[in-house]
Amino acid sequence: LFIRREIADFLREMRIQAGLSLNEAADKIGYTPSQLEEHEKAEAAISTPEMIRIVTVYHGTRDAAARFLQELSAEVNELMKPEIDSGN
Repeated sequence: LFIRREIADFLREMRIQAGLSLNEAADKIGYTPSQLEEHEKAEAAISTPEMIRIVTVYHGTRDAAARFLQELSAEVNELMKPEIDSGN
């Protein structure tokens, strides 16, 4: 759940940085505002294809989205490292 919360926070921050309202972003992504809000509040899990679609809209290109997701993956690995090292 912690990782889902971190991803939700990233999604909301990216939308705001992209200068999009919840309604504008949802329209561009092809979601309803309530669907996007569920992801931003960590109330719904998000698949990798959904994450790519959202990040592509926010960053403008698939290449930019891929770079962002690689950075996010590295951050998630760092957050999980103590759990991995302890064997949990």
